[in-house]
Amino acid sequence: MLFQELLGKNNTDPKVRLEIGHQLLDLVQSGGLPNDANSLTIFMDVMVQWLNGTNFKVAVLALEILSSGLDVSNGPMVGCLLDNASTIMERLGDSREQVRQFAVELLLKMMGVPGSSPQAVFDRICEGLSHKQWLVRIGVMVVLQQVLRSYGPACLQLARLVPSICRLLADPMNQVRDVATETLVDMYVCLGDKLALDIQKKQLVPHARAAALFSRFEDVKRSGNVDLTLSNRSSNNSNSSSSDLLYASHDSTDRAGRYPTSCVSNTFKKPVPVKTPVVSPASSSCSSINKRAASAPPMKRMQTSSRYTALLANRLTNSFIGGAGAVDENIFLSAFEDVPKMEVYNAKELVAQMQQIRSVVINPNCDWDKRIESLKRVRSLIIGGASSYEEFYTELRTLEVPLQLACKDLRSQVVREACITVAYTAEQVGPRFDHFAELILPVLVSLIQNSAKVVATSGMIACRFIIRNTRTSRIISVIVDSCASKSREIRRACYDMIASICEQWNRQELEKSTSLLQNAIRQGLADADPDARAASRKAYWCFSDHFRDQAEALFQSLDVGKRRNLLGDITQSSSSHSLYSALRTSQESVKSAVPVYMNPCRAAPPCVRSTSEIDTGAVRRAAMKQASVSKTPLLSQNMSSLPRHAKSSAAGNNMGFGKYALSSGATPPRYDSNASATIRSPSSTSKSISQPGSRSSSPTSRSAVGLASLGHGRFNGYRSQTNSRDNSPSSKTPRRLGTPDRSGYSIGRHFVDSSKELEFSFGGTPIRGRRKGDDFGSESSSLCSEASCRGYDNCDVSDVLRRCASSVWSERKEAMLVLQSLFRSVRRLNKSEVKKTCDLFSRLFVDPHHKTFAVFLETLIDFLRAYHSELHEWLYMLLCRLLAKQSTELLPSVQNKLLKALETVRELFPCNLQFEALSRYFADPVQTPNLKMKLNLLNYMNEVLHVMEPSSLVNTNDVRLAVSRVIQWTGEPKSSEIRRASQNALVNMFNLNAPEFSRILSTFSRAYQDTVYRFLNSQKRHLPDIGSLRIGNAYNEKSNFPSDSEHVHDILKKTSEEIQKYPFSDLAALGSMDSGIVDVVDNFLRNGSNGSPGGAACVSNDEEHQEEVITDILAELSNHNQRSLERKQAMSKLKLISREGSFTLWDEHFKSVLVILLETLGDNDAEVRAYALPVLKEICTRQPQRIRGYAEVTILKLLDAHKDPEREVARSAEDCATVLATHLPPLVCFRVLIPVIRDNNSPTLLAAIKMATRVVENMDSDELVKILPELVPGILMVGFENQSESSVRKASVLCLVAIHGKVGSETLEPFLSSLNVSKRKLLNLYIKRDQQQ
Repeated sequence: MLFQELLGKNNTDPKVRLEIGHQLLDLVQSGGLPNDANSLTIFMDVMVQWLNGTNFKVAVLALEILSSGLDVSNGPMVGCLLDNASTIMERLGDSREQVRQFAVELLLKMMGVPGSSPQAVFDRICEGLSHKQWLVRIGVMVVLQQVLRSYGPACLQLARLVPSICRLLADPMNQVRDVATETLVDMYVCLGDKLALDIQKKQLVPHARAAALFSRFEDVKRSGNVDLTLSNRSSNNSNSSSSDLLYASHDSTDRAGRYPTSCVSNTFKKPVPVKTPVVSPASSSCSSINKRAASAPPMKRMQTSSRYTALLANRLTNSFIGGAGAVDENIFLSAFEDVPKMEVYNAKELVAQMQQIRSVVINPNCDWDKRIESLKRVRSLIIGGASSYEEFYTELRTLEVPLQLACKDLRSQVVREACITVAYTAEQVGPRFDHFAELILPVLVSLIQNSAKVVATSGMIACRFIIRNTRTSRIISVIVDSCASKSREIRRACYDMIASICEQWNRQELEKSTSLLQNAIRQGLADADPDARAASRKAYWCFSDHFRDQAEALFQSLDVGKRRNLLGDITQSSSSHSLYSALRTSQESVKSAVPVYMNPCRAAPPCVRSTSEIDTGAVRRAAMKQASVSKTPLLSQNMSSLPRHAKSSAAGNNMGFGKYALSSGATPPRYDSNASATIRSPSSTSKSISQPGSRSSSPTSRSAVGLASLGHGRFNGYRSQTNSRDNSPSSKTPRRLGTPDRSGYSIGRHFVDSSKELEFSFGGTPIRGRRKGDDFGSESSSLCSEASCRGYDNCDVSDVLRRCASSVWSERKEAMLVLQSLFRSVRRLNKSEVKKTCDLFSRLFVDPHHKTFAVFLETLIDFLRAYHSELHEWLYMLLCRLLAKQSTELLPSVQNKLLKALETVRELFPCNLQFEALSRYFADPVQTPNLKMKLNLLNYMNEVLHVMEPSSLVNTNDVRLAVSRVIQWTGEPKSSEIRRASQNALVNMFNLNAPEFSRILSTFSRAYQDTVYRFLNSQKRHLPDIGSLRIGNAYNEKSNFPSDSEHVHDILKKTSEEIQKYPFSDLAALGSMDSGIVDVVDNFLRNGSNGSPGGAACVSNDEEHQEEVITDILAELSNHNQRSLERKQAMSKLKLISREGSFTLWDEHFKSVLVILLETLGDNDAEVRAYALPVLKEICTRQPQRIRGYAEVTILKLLDAHKDPEREVARSAEDCATVLATHLPPLVCFRVLIPVIRDNNSPTLLAAIKMATRVVENMDSDELVKILPELVPGILMVGFENQSESSVRKASVLCLVAIHGKVGSETLEPFLSSLNVSKRKLLNLYIKRDQQQ
């Protein structure tokens, strides 16, 4: 009855579920599950609801209850769990490590109970190999790897899984590809060459990937880990079918006997059921740990191999930390000796080589690939024996400055190669690298904040190599100084490096810098970044290994909040403190790829603590008793009162997967040199109190100090945390092997009030499985700050959305920053959360605060990129809101973000859905758009029509109503732009799919049909002869430049003469009516690429056809001031050809195309001029090398286009000028722009200043410094000395702000001496505003 009552109290409130779950867990552990099918069905339904919920604590509790139910009542539970295995599999993709951990444990436990088998479970979760969530795909493969290691291949039909895993080798996520490769390697270890033959025979892996995979197979085979029996059999019978992979049970009966000893100990182990008998306290030294509740069943634990743990640790470090483009230590190690071989025969040759290298590396004008080759030659010389010559160390000092410049290079390849060279030199030279390391280390640290992952991770790894191999106190001061950086990435990495120094160096090497380290750790514990604080706490415990008195003094000097956070790290010693939990502290720094987990697994003692060992009643009584006693001091008088900082197990018994942590067999014992020969009784320890994150209120210390000198060494207090819910501070897990051991701490009576306060500091619920970066008790953390968005993961998404709807704009802004972090993370929202987000965003479009709205648009873009496939139904509302907002008056910065959002929608959503949404808006009679809204709608529709497929234009009711409304807008009396945009929309629809558009028109009245046909035929005229171009004369008129522009005039004169020699008469002849060009162009533009002669799909390989098409286009464009419609269609085709990239005759026709486009910019028809500029922009983007020869003419023509009376033409000219400023060499641009700027009366002055600003923003600061004497005086004259227009003055000031942002105030200051105080104040105001953005 109690069981059913608890299930009847279930509702959607997470707090209620947690309360019910705790009672259910106690009830299941004490009395088991009910036997009647009805109660069991209701129980499973409730558990499935909890697993499908959004609260991770509830999901963890549900998995824990199911695991306990499987222990005590595995008979009735097996069938129910098998039926819901897919639900458990879904939790493999959860963003929380605890959920994934318990899901993997439950799946593995299901395989070992009676009535189930690994094959039965895997049949139900194998679909996860093709799951859309990449973490699920990884999780299923990890389960498969663990099954192979535990049971061998006999229990699974591997032939069915091989194709799916081979397909994952081409997965878009590199983490999935890595795990798939490891899975195939593990299968090869089991199956031998049969797997390789099957993959090769069926061609399951592409040739390029197959070579790398088979190379891995060979490496494993050479290591002696492959079943030679299977390999020999497969070699003798190479024609065996793939069905041979389906092993019978007798084929792998005793796999351990058929493997080498090393393979058995390091690679495969059968799961060993470990029973924990109830013994008296005097019967065993582990009696206080062995004891379990009478109702607790024996537990099954799996032992994992150190090889697997090492590979997995390496994979996790590279996959989760690096990200796209990042490098890891493995890449460095492989690149160290991947250089040309060079032999050093004498010191004179070595000096000559080093001097040559220095001259190349230090020269910034030298080609970057030559600098890379020179950096590789440094490593080649070291490999060739250069370090044995004393002259090498003298010449190495001369490379300090060149390598610093190389590390600051704008080329990421140069920076990467420089970091590799520095790392290799530090490794080979060792202590004699100290002076070099002191100078290069600040530069390497500054790289960590770089947005390019390859640069940031290269700098980080180079720092780690220096720390590991060059142990001098001088580099500690450099790292400590960098801890004051404004960049949180740098601070986080520096504290992590301090932890590595304290962990890897000995006491003598650290003594000189004790005070520096102590102050740095104190500063880090109060850092604003949670990850930096977590790294500082790790550094504190490493520091306390060497200097206990100083650590005690530092601890005493901290306030209560920091002490609590420091002590709170001990809760990480529970079963959730996995391999990846230890890595999470520095997710954005690169860990060592050489793991410290390589020692063979030690036999685990049979002292395993049962899941149900906790006597909750006794614990509650102890806690109440403790609360009634007067409060004791926080710490004892000596450092022995401090709790141990528990580290993750390094003996190979913990398996980590991403954020999974599989608790395997009992944890290996710890060893202590100071251990006494007697056993302390439990009564000698402190009393039981409740600890943060623990429901059990288990005793704080159960240390059983072992005997001295047992086998491998000294035995220390041990207590297993395997699958334990006890997160007590006294929990101890062994530290990593190979590092100095610490003597044990035991915390005395802890503060009850503080621990309760920490437990319920967020939402009134206990914090289970706290991460290092959460720091809820820290006074420097903030739930809504951008620096601690990770802490916001503990609250529901609904809470974040509620804050986004707050009436306080700052709270809305901070909540949206949290949403941005959430959208960029691996966590996925469910359907209801996505719908709530859509509803909220629909309301936020009317946010009156411009700062909040700007952040909202950024959040919206992230939301669209993450969930666009689920937002098709919301597309109509989204487009309506965006276009309506575009029609209002907005700040330029907000307008740019709004345009970016529209561009994102255009890129991510299918064109047919966008057209349907627009048609729906047109067809809605309730919508009454204003003039701006009409223009925005039409412009957006035209852009969509340009990229739509012909089949997307369908004769539906909404489309017909939309077309009729567009026809009505062609007569809009108030706006000529709307009339032109409407006509373009009709023409574009006709060009997209003429037959379908004709059928749509047939449903309209005769008057509407005549209107449309008039637009389609109005510009069809005969082609008359044309005269010669006048482009040269247009530029020869500009003869009033100063004397320093003579070089520009020489180039213009030469280019103009070449242009005037162009034979346009031939094109005029080709463009006559008898040539049939009109029919060809019309046929192309009306039929698209459906086999017509002008189809874009046909312009690929046939050069004769390409020649015909480009000739037709040039002939049509040569009709200056005539046939506007045909010329626009020809320019559309030219733009398409340029964008497509298949046209191969640019060398012959580029000059002709550019000449005609520049001539078209002077056309009488504004629409033709507006059409020509996007085509010119596209050509500039696709052919930047070719346009450099005509850069001066093109720039001047574009500057003239800026003063066009039509706003659309001027706007397009500005866009095109921006593209030129990006793709052309800066000095080429300034050869034209500086004379124009100095000519104050030039009508193109404003355009020249704006383009100069774009060039400044894109050029290198060193190049800019060289031309400042020519550029800045003209800008100052225009902006501050002459009475110019306000727009020109503002543009001049913005140009100076851009220059200041590149070169700094010290370089720019000498040029500003002529400005008076008021003008200097104005300029400084703009500079400060720019720096704040």
